Amino acid sequence: MRITCTKEDAKRNHYVPLPIGNGDLSLQIDYAGAQRQEKFCGMIPGIRRTGYRYDSAIQPTPRGFIPLGFFDQDIAGAGELSDWTQTIDIGRGVIECRTVYADGLVMDSVVFCHYARNVIAVHKRLSQPRRYAFRYHLAARRLRVTPQRDLELRCEFDLDRPKDDRVVVSSDQDGFRAKAGDGVYALEGALSEGTFFITFNDDRHESWAELLADHCGRWQQYWAESYVRLPDKRIEATYYSSQYHLKISSTRWSMPIGLFDTHWSGRFFAFDAYFMVTGLLSSGRLDEVAKITRFNASLLQRALMRSAPSHHNDGSALFNWMDCEDGGEGAGPGHWLDHIFHHANIALTCYDYCRYSNDHEFLAGDGYALIRACAMMYLRRMIYRNVGGKTIVGKCCDLERLGPNRENAFMTTCSAIATLQCAADTAAALGRDAELVAEWREVAAELRRDLPREGNRYVAYPGSPTASIGTLAGYYPYPVLAPDDPAAVAALDFFNANESKVGNMYTTGQSICAWYRCWKAMAYLRSDRPQDALEQVTALANETGCFSEVFEIYEKGMRPWFATAEGAFIDVVNRLLLPNDKGQIPAHRCGWHDVEYRLMLPGKKWVTHP
Repeated sequence: MRITCTKEDAKRNHYVPLPIGNGDLSLQIDYAGAQRQEKFCGMIPGIRRTGYRYDSAIQPTPRGFIPLGFFDQDIAGAGELSDWTQTIDIGRGVIECRTVYADGLVMDSVVFCHYARNVIAVHKRLSQPRRYAFRYHLAARRLRVTPQRDLELRCEFDLDRPKDDRVVVSSDQDGFRAKAGDGVYALEGALSEGTFFITFNDDRHESWAELLADHCGRWQQYWAESYVRLPDKRIEATYYSSQYHLKISSTRWSMPIGLFDTHWSGRFFAFDAYFMVTGLLSSGRLDEVAKITRFNASLLQRALMRSAPSHHNDGSALFNWMDCEDGGEGAGPGHWLDHIFHHANIALTCYDYCRYSNDHEFLAGDGYALIRACAMMYLRRMIYRNVGGKTIVGKCCDLERLGPNRENAFMTTCSAIATLQCAADTAAALGRDAELVAEWREVAAELRRDLPREGNRYVAYPGSPTASIGTLAGYYPYPVLAPDDPAAVAALDFFNANESKVGNMYTTGQSICAWYRCWKAMAYLRSDRPQDALEQVTALANETGCFSEVFEIYEKGMRPWFATAEGAFIDVVNRLLLPNDKGQIPAHRCGWHDVEYRLMLPGKKWVTHP
């Protein structure tokens, strides 16, 4: 799929430079095929690398990315840009730009970051020869850059663990002169057509054509695993832009909301990752999900120790709200540190991964240990039985918009029920912890019985004065309620009637944010209202950027390429196409018959249509 934006399109919509990357490197390319230092929807293009971040002493962004520079260009005599088009070729992972300058010069650019290697390739073709300079800017705190020969740069990072790296700026052009000074490393010469490379610890010897062919071949192989073809091409474009961004955000640790400074500097929210996981699993992307749940498992011993020293520990774990690659807490101080529902998402990521992949060996080992520790956190630390005749979850931070210290909060309680259920099911299947299985099931039933409600509907917490997306949590992401539960249906309708007041993650705007639209769509699907679900999907696809990219809050131009909503959007579309528990295809009830897809159900069961 190819998506193109013109200069005129950008005047009518939120334009943001296109992201490229490979889960290790991340960067954005503007319409001139470079990285001009302008702010686009709050984002300034730059090169970032996972695992390269400052320690907590650096302010104002604790554990923020170390900036690894940017590149720009200078074309002698070209003047200002008069027109441009920019295209992302999602199928090949390539960005194409055509820029027209005031003097009539036309420049075509093709840019990619190699699928599996830390090589950035920038190909330029000019309509007439010009003096051209390709410039890489690199300067950052606690980074010493020493040119070795030509533009081979030795980079010494003075961090908690000092490291040396090698960055090379090169070209396939003869006669280009290297020039270094004041943090700028340039290649200058006469250019008609040629390629410039920036490599990070990579000994590149291949030509532009060889690298491009290898890169595109890998992308095409990736896309061949699963696919959809939809009658609504706007939804299809949003689906593929979302799939693309999830792939380039898949690090060797876990998956962040985005590998950008504006997206919490690429730190990992186990809570948000689960929404990405749902879309990845139904798309059959098992390898991507395996990395996420294995990363969570690698943090278990630290989480057990955080809960209590080993000689006092009752088997419960306390996981960070936000993780860095080294397992350290990535969140700054705030009431969000009192969230606990991310433990459900950690457990469900593992549980669902094993359901889809049939990875029984992992489930029987690290997987069950992870699920059990999350269930024990709820059971031994946060659940109170016989409090005024009720079983409740104690005070914690539920959704941040609702403020801190909410007791018997609906969403957190649903998260506890889901975790206890999946722990009990897993232990029973493995033949373990029989006494705990009985207790987990009993407590889950009590929590479900005592969910907070007023009148005929569930509420966010007892006495809550406002509607909240959290009251849909029993449908999604924690499907612990019956589809026809009258109080759940009433809560969904109440949220729908009040969403203009509470439909964004923050107190801003009058619309409903992308993540909430997906959340509501999934609730409609769970409650057997597929037409309403499709209407939400359609509305979201019509509130996307120049490249059909999903924003956290579109009306405010806030955080484009927002992976939490992307994963949920993908899953909603997949659920419309896949057979439900009754064997029905929800999309057929909406008039969607002209569809093609290859998607996955649990048990590694591929479903292909037609």
